[in-house]
Amino acid sequence: MAQNQLRPEQSQFLTDVRQILLDLSRRLHQDVGDDVVDYALFRLQQLSRHLARFAHAAQVYEEVQADLDMIASLLTEADRNFPCHYMGLNAGSSYSGGLGRPRMEISREQLEYLVENDISIPDIAQVLGVSVSTVKTRLQEFGISSAERKTPISDTDLDAAVQGIQRMFPNAGYRRVQSKLFLNGIKVAQRRVREAMHRTDPEGVAMRWLSITPRGVYCVSGPLALWHIDGNHKLIRIVVHGDVDGYTRIPVYLHAGTNNRGETVTDLFTRAIEEYRLPSRVRSDKGGENVGVSMYMLEHPLCGPGRGSMIVGRSVHNPRIERLWRDVYEGVLYIYYHLFYHLEECVVLDPANPSDLYILHYVFVPRINRHLSIWKGGYIHHRIRTAGSRSLMQLYILGLLRMRGSNLTVAQEMYEPQTQDEIKAYGIDWDGPLPDDPVETPDAVTVPETPNPMVPSILQEMCEQVHPLEESLNYGIDLFMQAKSFLET
Repeated sequence: MAQNQLRPEQSQFLTDVRQILLDLSRRLHQDVGDDVVDYALFRLQQLSRHLARFAHAAQVYEEVQADLDMIASLLTEADRNFPCHYMGLNAGSSYSGGLGRPRMEISREQLEYLVENDISIPDIAQVLGVSVSTVKTRLQEFGISSAERKTPISDTDLDAAVQGIQRMFPNAGYRRVQSKLFLNGIKVAQRRVREAMHRTDPEGVAMRWLSITPRGVYCVSGPLALWHIDGNHKLIRIVVHGDVDGYTRIPVYLHAGTNNRGETVTDLFTRAIEEYRLPSRVRSDKGGENVGVSMYMLEHPLCGPGRGSMIVGRSVHNPRIERLWRDVYEGVLYIYYHLFYHLEECVVLDPANPSDLYILHYVFVPRINRHLSIWKGGYIHHRIRTAGSRSLMQLYILGLLRMRGSNLTVAQEMYEPQTQDEIKAYGIDWDGPLPDDPVETPDAVTVPETPNPMVPSILQEMCEQVHPLEESLNYGIDLFMQAKSFLET
């Protein structure tokens, strides 16, 4: 077909594009790290969209065909060489050589992944850069149903399922219960969950309504922009270490341990990075257990000093995780808090006795961690009214897709704080919840490891006969008593 004559600025645009493509090709053929791969993929996908619009506007399809072929080749090579980095979640374009707009290519895997995470069609269209009608057309072509598939279940069976969740999480509201039902393969309307909870626990519903916590205003740029870390000391010589992503509210780790040493926190932090990737910044209090995380952030080549990579302040300035602790306490820890005090009142547990503490930790720390893991699984799928009724995981997926996969420590720099005053105030919710005792609770709390009081033979016998994760009808009290009997041997 006849081609239109390119204007000088259009020719310069194509020259610049080809120079960028050569530079990206060189980068992808070198020994590169995650940040370069993400940047290159982001730029390739961006160039593809620009060329598609340029070809349609200028009617010069043949002029850009070689450039598009090079982009397709580089993306194919990146998909082969860096499969863990390239997810292909941006819509590409294909050209028939005829008139009209190019067809937007969206794969079945893209749509299935987004639909499985209950992401709405308007949100899918926004993150893929296409229209809602295009998404609906592709869903129909692939035979993928985006309609909510409800589980056929009677009121009696639903009540039984809800009661099972309430026994493990007595303070869970209807959103948390619905998210845990979803994890158990039961998908029902919110209305039915409310009705079931009114039937099974009317008093609890009323009490939760009276204790609703008002929400404050909080703002960071996106997922992985700022993590908040802290330790919770509600339980007897048991520390629950936590880290929450400020934007999505996802607890990137929740772990109960018997000490608050720096290496413990650093190990949890690095494992969370392996799962969720590197945050741009971290906020913590001045506790000594956070020194390892501070050194990690300050020495990392993508973070470093002088940009607020590690923001240290008072606990009252870390309210995002204080909010998480409130939810964790109501969902999990309060059970063990009252259970331990019950054991004290029954003169079964002496907190000053190292032997009693060792048995307490042996039995209950694994049970608490299992409970926290189950709670977290439901928590990240519960929907937030103030976030458009999206779940935490949906906020994470949509947030990353909107940033188009580029390295967050670089891509979001222009939106993040620059001055020292801005850095100190970054991630503070001035209207958020405060620690229970912000005046008297020091930042540095030392929790030493409880020594083993048993001889090796007795300890081995106890471990063979008492399994902490065994089924228990009284939250592990029977296992504690069974384990304690070995102290008298």
